Amino acid sequence: MQKIKQAKIRPLYLCFVLLVLSACGEPIFYFSGGRLGGEEAPLVELPTSGGVIQLETLPAEPYSVNVGFILLDGTMYLDPVEDREWYQNILLDSAVRIRFDDGDLVHPMLAIREIDPAILDQFDPEGNILRLELR
Repeated sequence: MQKIKQAKIRPLYLCFVLLVLSACGEPIFYFSGGRLGGEEAPLVELPTSGGVIQLETLPAEPYSVNVGFILLDGTMYLDPVEDREWYQNILLDSAVRIRFDDGDLVHPMLAIREIDPAILDQFDPEGNILRLELR
C-alpha cells in the first residue's frame, strides 16, 4: 500500500517541479525563460575569459537561455547549433541582451554572423559563429 501511494505521488511531484520551472521568467539550467530581469546598461568591461552568459533573443517576445561563450582577442563569440530555438530567433532579429551569471546588469548587444576567414579558421569549420557587438 505504501509503495502504491509513493508511485502516485512521484509523478505529481515531478509535474509540480516542472510547473514551477516553467513559470520562471528567466532561464534555469537547461530550461529556457523569458525576459531577463535587471537594469539595462552598456557593456563596459569584458570578462577575462569565456564562460556562460544568459542570452535573451527576440525583444518583442523574449526568449532566454544559458549559453557558453568564447572570448577571443577581446571579442565575445557564440558557436550555436543550427536547430536551437535561440539561434533561429537571432536569424530573425540580431538584437539580443546578455547578462553574466554573477551580475545584475543586462547588456544590449547585436549577434552578428562572423565572416572573417582569419577568425573562422580558429573555430570548427562546420560552426555558425556569431560575434557579439555593442548596440
